[in-house]
Amino acid sequence: MPRLVILPIARADLIEIGDFIAQDNPERALSFMTEIEDKMQEAAKRPESFPARDDVCQGSAQPGMDAI
Repeated sequence: MPRLVILPIARADLIEIGDFIAQDNPERALSFMTEIEDKMQEAAKRPESFPARDDVCQGSAQPGMDAI
């Protein structure tokens, strides 16, 4: 089963995004981060539903492992 790896730089970006949203709306920041986490879990379980986007980041997809 493929696994999803969240790169440290991506994790830092997500935290920064959550912090930015929380400045104006802490409740929405929490719900948004939950939505992102849910999508990442879904991608790990059903990678075929989330095709590789080499047009965005060439060569980022590896067989059996997707990284964000």
